[in-house]
Amino acid sequence: MPRWPEQTFTAGPVALVYVEGPRSGPPLVLLHGMTAAWRAWIPLFAPLAPRWHVQAVDLRGHGGSGRAERYHLDDYVADLVAFVAQRLDEPATLVGHSLGALVALGVAAARPDRARAAILVDPPIYLRDGAIALRPEIRAWLELAAQGLGPDAILAGYRALRPGDPHAAFVAGMIAQVDPGVARAALDGRLTDGAHLARLLGQVRSPLTLVHGDWDAGAVVRDEDAAFVAAHCPGAHIVRIPDADHQIPVSHAARLVEIVDGAA
Repeated sequence: MPRWPEQTFTAGPVALVYVEGPRSGPPLVLLHGMTAAWRAWIPLFAPLAPRWHVQAVDLRGHGGSGRAERYHLDDYVADLVAFVAQRLDEPATLVGHSLGALVALGVAAARPDRARAAILVDPPIYLRDGAIALRPEIRAWLELAAQGLGPDAILAGYRALRPGDPHAAFVAGMIAQVDPGVARAALDGRLTDGAHLARLLGQVRSPLTLVHGDWDAGAVVRDEDAAFVAAHCPGAHIVRIPDADHQIPVSHAARLVEIVDGAA
């Protein structure tokens, strides 16, 4: 498994921690989901590194990145726009999971000249017309993260939510590094304040791929959400992974690598 040292990028109010692999190909920027960190992508580093210049970023308020007063989608997007515009010397393929997928969408819309392609992995598009409560298990997860508990209490709480999860210690360790304000903004419905997802989709000029699982299996994209993406981003490639839950980068890592490599 590759071991890449953490680095820091500072532009604007928040310093972002990131890691990068060897320059084996075009830049590939990996953006994690809410309450996670760049480490969530570690299982994909080895299969992606031979063909890509992989870079994985901790979003503001997550992992080792700086804390902030606001955690709205446009704040996350502004951070990453600065990253791809100032740190990279050519357009990047953006791969985001969950919250990271919305950030990738925002970056591709705001700076089409810096986005070679965008791959959105199970983004919560349903937030355009519904509250986070549509997925009670995700709300419970965020309520745990919002309490500012210590690592042991978070691990116990996470195991209660997902008994038998073999990755419980790893996931709880990432949650323990999240600013509770991140989760509170999502729980209060402020994550997408000021964001217009239909407009963002219409502004994307690079190839866009939506990868999603099944709502009934725990994914966060419904059939109507996939149709919404297709309607507002003509030419978008929609990939449904049958029976997949929300954690596609873990549960279907090999399939996701195939999809990413197909964008090369």
